[in-house]
Amino acid sequence: LSSDPRSASVGNYTNAARAFAIQGKTARAAEILRAGIATFGSDGVSGDYHLDLGELLAQLGERDAARAHFREGLASQPAVPKQAEMLALLEEEAGQAEKG
Repeated sequence: LSSDPRSASVGNYTNAARAFAIQGKTARAAEILRAGIATFGSDGVSGDYHLDLGELLAQLGERDAARAHFREGLASQPAVPKQAEMLALLEEEAGQAEKG
């Protein structure tokens, strides 16, 4: 990525994050996607972008943040079964934690 984040595109952030994720560097991949949102705004990235970040955050154990990104991604793309199921599981887990 460029030293000037405004000169990069959302695709640059997505590609860089995927490269780190493939290498097993989940935390770095999530950091890059978060930087993209900081640069372009939450509305400046796609639903897929939020779903990708949600998956990474779930892997990192950041359940609340993962749920927020799954919700945002599914709001624009509700017919994504894998991430809808992941959100449902995280919501169920959160509900149980509140009760417990």
